[in-house]
Amino acid sequence: MKACHAVLQILVWATVAYGQSTDSEKLRQAGLGEYAKGHFAEAKTLLSDALKYDRENKVDRDIALDLSALGDIYIIEQRRNEAELAYTEALSIFSRLPDGTLLEATTLRNLASVYSGEQKYKEALAALHKASKLAGKNKLGGDVFESQILNTFGLIYFAQGKLKQAETSFKHAAQTMMAPAIKPNPDLAQSLHNLAVVLQSRGKYQDAEDLYTKSLKLTEELYGPSHRDLARMLNNFGLLYLRIGRYNDAESQLRRSLAILEETVPQPAGLMIETLHGLGKTYLYKGDKAGAEVFLVRAVELSRQNPGHDPAVLTVFDTYRQLLQSNGDLETAKQIDAEAKHIRAVMSLTVPGGASAKW
Repeated sequence: MKACHAVLQILVWATVAYGQSTDSEKLRQAGLGEYAKGHFAEAKTLLSDALKYDRENKVDRDIALDLSALGDIYIIEQRRNEAELAYTEALSIFSRLPDGTLLEATTLRNLASVYSGEQKYKEALAALHKASKLAGKNKLGGDVFESQILNTFGLIYFAQGKLKQAETSFKHAAQTMMAPAIKPNPDLAQSLHNLAVVLQSRGKYQDAEDLYTKSLKLTEELYGPSHRDLARMLNNFGLLYLRIGRYNDAESQLRRSLAILEETVPQPAGLMIETLHGLGKTYLYKGDKAGAEVFLVRAVELSRQNPGHDPAVLTVFDTYRQLLQSNGDLETAKQIDAEAKHIRAVMSLTVPGGASAKW
């Protein structure tokens, strides 16, 4: 899960209001600026330099700000262990600052997202409840932060398979962000998209389509037609159309997602694999085996280059195996099947129960 845009605004505010070390403040602001542009490698370099400077000068508040921002980047890079360590250290500092409560609550919310991605749902809910309690007790963050808390609750419930609770949380998050005093923003678009995912999972396809359309329109109005945030939305929208048999619409959405992903740095391998697989299945359903093979070969090769523990990878190998069998290439199909069995065996030793949500 990507970090909420309002979290970035809080870090910028804290940097401007409290930064005491001029050199580190400039590095941090530059890093946050690159983060906002989606230049994560540059942002990480600048923030790491700021952290090194602040550790040398023992400026606790600035150290915590650096760590919190770096944690956000580690999440994007799928480096959850490092994100957890960064957030945990930042929390140990924020919790003892007399005016660090909002920053503590924000970091707890982000840590809950990390725990959820690691399928540590008990820890995720505990961190999120603590963040909610801190925010409510001290009247912090207003409607925007309340919406972020609700959205994160929804993500955790969805990952646990508690679809009704997830739907309720996302609805409340979206309703909160629709308050007259709040301008259209990325968090509203994300809440609408997440609600669409839940409704799709519950078979409410028309409602899901309507919400995907709204979330896409809002994100395009905010950022234009090629922003990286659109890739996941377009992918999920395409998979909805694939599920209900609207193959031309599915291809259109998935190709848009692919075009954005091919220009995204760093490229999110998991989402790229999912989009390529979706296009492969779309072409199979349209009866174009040659077209399907182009995308499935790319998906399989990318899976090999990015070994992980996502069970969804197995469906990519299975789809490709079936295509090879239907084409009469039984020897290659047998090799792909053996490769999939090896992956499944490794996962059986390393993956905890339950599937992580795809957003």
